[in-house]
Amino acid sequence: MSAVRLEQITGSDARLRQALTAADLPTDDIEDDGRAFFRAVVGEDDQIAGFSGLERCGSDYLLRSVVVPADRRRGGLGRALVEATLANIDDDGDVFLATTHAAPFFAGLGFVEVQRQSVPGAVLATRQLSSICPSSATIMKLARPSIQPRITTMTDKTYNVLFLCTGNSARSILAESILKKEGGGRFNAYSAGSHPKGEVNPHALRELEALGYPSTGFSSKSWDVFAQPGAPEMDFIFTVCDSAAGEACPVWIGHPMTAHWGVEDPAAGVGSEVEIQRAFAQAARFLKNRITTFISLPLSSIDRLALETRLRQIGTMEGSTTPAGKSA
Repeated sequence: MSAVRLEQITGSDARLRQALTAADLPTDDIEDDGRAFFRAVVGEDDQIAGFSGLERCGSDYLLRSVVVPADRRRGGLGRALVEATLANIDDDGDVFLATTHAAPFFAGLGFVEVQRQSVPGAVLATRQLSSICPSSATIMKLARPSIQPRITTMTDKTYNVLFLCTGNSARSILAESILKKEGGGRFNAYSAGSHPKGEVNPHALRELEALGYPSTGFSSKSWDVFAQPGAPEMDFIFTVCDSAAGEACPVWIGHPMTAHWGVEDPAAGVGSEVEIQRAFAQAARFLKNRITTFISLPLSSIDRLALETRLRQIGTMEGSTTPAGKSA
């Protein structure tokens, strides 16, 4: 799977223990024999996106220790992590799990609730079910063949998204950074400008850092970079300033879908340092609202016409502006 890759680790892995503890999941038995644990990584720089585990119980399995850090619980990473973990099972054994609060999530992946008396003895004998998990925990079983053959989901494709504005120094930089994190490895985010200023606005970087988004490695560059042979082929292109939306764009490689998501230019504001930073905070909020709505769309299943409509609707959310030459 392109979005999520699993690396096998041991139960003594410090980051595994830390993640389970932070999610209030048990760690008492993770170093016992018979368990296989995995670290999920995404992106070219192998960012850690979660952990999971499998415990062999005779001819069956116990899915366990599934955790995605709180700051990455978007973009279908949990689903992708479970599917990738289950893909490591190469026989017909049944898969069980116990959960205290995530039954709806696992039900969406093909697990069904079962009564304790119907669970094989080897599964009930695990420390998880015999002593660690409370008796009130829901026990679930994978209803095959829901993952055989393995489900192909929208997480199997990584989408390239380009944000455009005139100067590529503020709004498009904010959008690029926000999508990099919120997209959870399902999206490659880029930005460019029709007349780049050549440097990124420091207020934009300050706002990104304050919000916990990436704030380094950005540059102000021409949109011609992405129209050259060998450039990434874009799936989506969004203009975030009105002047860029009214300009003649390069001929893009492929057939990307486009929409205008204009918001006011925070760099055009005047006033005190506090007032200017407040304008950047507002622009970031408006863009984040659009981006989180966008990444929640069923991109792999929605038809193109309906998707185009939804993308335009996103552009009319709170804080929207009107491209030059168009009436409000």
